[in-house]
Amino acid sequence: MSVGSRASINTTAHLAAVLYLGTVPFGFFGLKYVSSLSVVGAGSDRSLQAAERLLRLGIVSNTIGLLLFTLAVLALYEILKPVSARWSLLMAVLALMSVPMMLLTEVGRLAAVRLVASGDYGAFTSAQLQAQAKFVLDLYGDGLLISEVFWGLWLLPLGLLVYRSRFLPRLVGVAVAIAGVAWLVDWVAELLAPGLNLPIDFLRLGELVLPLWLLVMGVNVGKWQEVAANGASATAGPPAAA
Repeated sequence: MSVGSRASINTTAHLAAVLYLGTVPFGFFGLKYVSSLSVVGAGSDRSLQAAERLLRLGIVSNTIGLLLFTLAVLALYEILKPVSARWSLLMAVLALMSVPMMLLTEVGRLAAVRLVASGDYGAFTSAQLQAQAKFVLDLYGDGLLISEVFWGLWLLPLGLLVYRSRFLPRLVGVAVAIAGVAWLVDWVAELLAPGLNLPIDFLRLGELVLPLWLLVMGVNVGKWQEVAANGASATAGPPAAA
């Protein structure tokens, strides 16, 4: 592998890390901060206008986060494809399945924006409009809950790929896989026992170990070269007989 190729894979690794970590502030603002509680206020016109601005910002923020996430997954696919093309494809498919689902749920927030932005919906008062917006946003939260299963599933093949890669620490793969399990446990608990708060949020943060490692340390280029070469040899197969 040439020096340029070696630099290229670590450039891809750093890019994946920046994109992955970049989803955090946008996702936190769009999914956590802008919640259904944000539009429950005194019911005045001023509070409705503030809620509208907040909802619009949340939609934009979450959409940007999803775009960054999509690009991050594609970059991770390029890095990990030499380990196993099939597992890398599965990882990418599971990750990207959540993107259109989450974009569709944003229709709910757009409906909430319409409710809080207009006072011409029949004889509804501001308080009634807020109540309807709150109901729509509750449905939006249900849509996110369904998407959450993929937030956990894609981390399982990702963790396996990192564990088997040889050019990334195995402990990083373990942390990612544990995060995936934590997401799935939280998803099941939320469906079967709503309101049950399991003390596993810190485990979900394990997925951030991978982008942090890629950003600071990158990949072991020599071992990545070996894995890529072995994968290419296996794909090419034995030489044809003369």
